[in-house]
Amino acid sequence: MTFILNEITLKVKLNSFLNKLTVFFNVLWYNSLGILVLRSIQMKKLEQSQLLEIFIFAIAMILSVIGIMSVYTAGSYVASIVIQDPFYYVKRQAMFLALGLVICVATMTIKYRFFTNVTLLKRFAGGIMIILIGLLFFGTPVNGAKGWLNLGLFNFQPLEIAKLILIWMTAFYFAEGRYLPELPIPEQANKGMAFWCQHHQEVTLGLVYSGILLTVLLQPDTGGFAIMLGTLILIWLSSGIVPWKKALKWLGIGFAALISFVVLLANTIGTSDYRVLRILVFLNPFNSSADASRQIRNSFYALARGGITGVGLGNSVQKTGYLAEFHTDFILSIIGEELGIFGVIFVTVLLFILVYLIFKRSLTVKRVFDKFVLLGIAILFMIQISLNIAGVTSMAPLTGVTLPFISYGGSSLIASFISIGIVLKISMYDRKNNRESITYDETN
Repeated sequence: MTFILNEITLKVKLNSFLNKLTVFFNVLWYNSLGILVLRSIQMKKLEQSQLLEIFIFAIAMILSVIGIMSVYTAGSYVASIVIQDPFYYVKRQAMFLALGLVICVATMTIKYRFFTNVTLLKRFAGGIMIILIGLLFFGTPVNGAKGWLNLGLFNFQPLEIAKLILIWMTAFYFAEGRYLPELPIPEQANKGMAFWCQHHQEVTLGLVYSGILLTVLLQPDTGGFAIMLGTLILIWLSSGIVPWKKALKWLGIGFAALISFVVLLANTIGTSDYRVLRILVFLNPFNSSADASRQIRNSFYALARGGITGVGLGNSVQKTGYLAEFHTDFILSIIGEELGIFGVIFVTVLLFILVYLIFKRSLTVKRVFDKFVLLGIAILFMIQISLNIAGVTSMAPLTGVTLPFISYGGSSLIASFISIGIVLKISMYDRKNNRESITYDETN
């Protein structure tokens, strides 16, 4: 009897909260839409880059509001039973959003020369490597990975900052590092010393790449490793330094070697290793052991049950204990169950529009450094979004990758808004300098 009363009370609270949230979301949506329409009408008065900045920030905010709504509907049931507070996850997500916005605005106010300061870059790179190595011994384990730093209020994942530092380093190398003069070669130097003097920039970059990627792999965080490696590969391919045909050839060889390694690993240590299990589940999700493939099967059930229009907000069945990571990795499955394929398409289209706008801005900025920073952030978002969608639909092995702006989690949301802050800062600085140069040309 008590359980039934608690269930009724929870549903009343849920409906009340969802009604308020719907009103708030509608107001925010129509206000944002009105602003965007007004800005579009005044497009002749606005520079194209300024319009892109407005759209980028507006889409990030809309996605964040959708994320808060999704986190509440996905996590309220379990939170009410386990923590006795149905608002636990949504309150924390709102706190993460507020913190992310503050840091985003702070990033936009930083002077541009901060980003091009090589001394700061070296300190950040060295600091993040020390932190990542320390986490291997003293990190807080979450889902088997020692990649988390306990900050009291929440656990933070330094890996999210490491991704941005790798982009920062790569952009600096393409802009300035590879054009720096070679070190003088001593008269009696051996081949190793001569190679170092001629290629010290590339060797240093490679050592930092290897150090960060290796520590992430040892945590172990396969998803983080895949995102970072994929981002670096695509940035280098986009630079034109590495020919596409040659790169694709080596990528094909690497993929074949990876498959061979997985088969060998499965034959030698068996299929108990979770990484091997994830690949086996990906290859045949309905023919694997029940425990290994339960998550992906329940993800399919959620998407199938939602159909075209969904079963309605708060009416998901899979969030009641069938999906373990209902509010993080599999939040898109819950959205699909409650809002249907239309809801999934709406969210994914917004995410990829955001990626497209950042890509587009990277093509119009003048400085090489700015181009590669914006390109790297766009690629980072694109890979993370693609891996999450591919994971919940079994188009790729599960990697534990969250959906930017949507999934529950402070590290991902804060890092996403830091990225948006960097994009807006670089865009505004480029626009300001272009305006000043045009004014100077007109006066001369």
